[in-house]
Amino acid sequence: MRAAMNTKRNLVTAALVAPAAAWLTVFLVLPFIAMLVFAFGERAPEGGYQVAFTFAQFANLPTRAAAFWNTLLLAPTGALLCLIVAYPVAYYLAVKANPRYRLILVSLVVVPFWTSLLVRTYAWMYILGSRGIPNLLSMIGIEDVRMLNTPGAVLLGIVYGYLPLMIMPIYVSLERLDRRLLEASADLGAKPVSTFFGVTLPLSLPGVMTGVALVTILLLGEYLIPQLLGGGKVFFIGNALVDLFLQSRNWPFGSGHRRHSRRCCRRCSDGSDADRLEGRRNKTGGSRLMRAFISSVYLFLYAPIALVVLFSFNAGRNASEFTGFSTAWYAKALSNTFLVSALQNSLIIAFTSAALAAVFGTMAALGMERLSSRMRALFDALFAAAIVVPGVVIGIATLVALVAVFSFVNPTIAALWPGDQPPQLGLGYGSIIAAHGLFSMALVAMIVKARIASLGRDIVEASSDLYATPLTTFRLIVLPQILPSILAGFLLAFTFSFDDFIIAFFVAGSKTTLPIYVFASIRRGVTPEINAIATLVLVASLLLILTARVLMREKKRKSGE
Repeated sequence: MRAAMNTKRNLVTAALVAPAAAWLTVFLVLPFIAMLVFAFGERAPEGGYQVAFTFAQFANLPTRAAAFWNTLLLAPTGALLCLIVAYPVAYYLAVKANPRYRLILVSLVVVPFWTSLLVRTYAWMYILGSRGIPNLLSMIGIEDVRMLNTPGAVLLGIVYGYLPLMIMPIYVSLERLDRRLLEASADLGAKPVSTFFGVTLPLSLPGVMTGVALVTILLLGEYLIPQLLGGGKVFFIGNALVDLFLQSRNWPFGSGHRRHSRRCCRRCSDGSDADRLEGRRNKTGGSRLMRAFISSVYLFLYAPIALVVLFSFNAGRNASEFTGFSTAWYAKALSNTFLVSALQNSLIIAFTSAALAAVFGTMAALGMERLSSRMRALFDALFAAAIVVPGVVIGIATLVALVAVFSFVNPTIAALWPGDQPPQLGLGYGSIIAAHGLFSMALVAMIVKARIASLGRDIVEASSDLYATPLTTFRLIVLPQILPSILAGFLLAFTFSFDDFIIAFFVAGSKTTLPIYVFASIRRGVTPEINAIATLVLVASLLLILTARVLMREKKRKSGE
């Protein structure tokens, strides 16, 4: 009897984790193995991959030394600048801010990160361009200042784009700091500076290390910021990879390039887990100087977004010169058939990938609770990799794996097909959904898993004692408790997929998503129509974020009951 019950339990567990395991294997593990194989191959005469075993591609790495040096110099520098700005903000939010307004202030930090990075980076092209800050400087006699397409512009974009990601882990460490330790230090006669360096900073180091490692890892694969603000003059590894795979079509060299960058990622990620301390909250206000600094940071985060929205109502054709108020560009954008098609593609892809991620991620989270500690640790590692690995790497790995599969499957279908026109598998909706679903599923699984871990086993065991079947217990007890987390994960996954550019850029094939359309429009020439599109994207992202926020608050309210 017991053996039969264990067998049934194991089958249920396997069924729950099987979809996620298959997705992780096909679109994460196997693509990275394929990348390793490609790294030792040769470039085919027509481009792509040719079977071989050679180290020539690694010997050619010095030809891309500029991209390596720019990345290895500017990525850590950008992470350090993020830390310098982020720590005072996180300290103020966690220790000095009025608890009544803390949630609002934290939300204002997070919101820009969940809006379109493409749109936010594009806004800085205004500010740093010839009609922006350089024009203002020329009015006071400072001529010939070039800010756009420089390393400084890239660093500014890095700080702007990744500042919220640096603030949050530091805030978590500081927010849970035990205030009694600070009071004890003051009672023993320690000055505020000594207390900070002797107590506060050491206890917040896990959060600092997490933020620095996470930002640095993501910057190693950054593409948009150097492409838009560096103007092709400041290349990162991500830009070199795009050039090798999509322009030069030297896949073996690109695989070796990416493999080297992944080693850099591993070095940066050592020791980034954050320990958290339970503590009380400080209710004192901050100094005027700190408040002024915090206000300037919020202005820094929101001024570019406000500028894009303002110029979306511009009456003239010049996107950087406001000549009057008009909504004509919104009508023009919505009547653009190419734009509407791109919007439809993004909505279809985002909804499908988010729905699949919600189902498979929830199943995986439920199944992981039944796994052994080793298997659970393996899934945790794979999900963490799917979240942390830069998008450019995911895009390349998915492209390589799918092309390898298509090169085998399509000839087989052609040989077996009875007619003259056999179907052909190719890049499109399916490839984008699969690549987006990898990150989205991992995100949903981690959110739902955290919620399941917070549920007490008592209520589930009580349901079993009352002879409820496992399915009834799940439907009436577990599902209502985790549903807000599932919905929040779905909305965050939808937002990510709708806003993603770099992954879709690799695997979209002939399909055009809205971010790809916006990126192409920026490169062709900027008009207020782009501002209108960007504003619509921002509004859609904010609505999704606010909905997810409401659901998360509902989840916390119910968990506190």
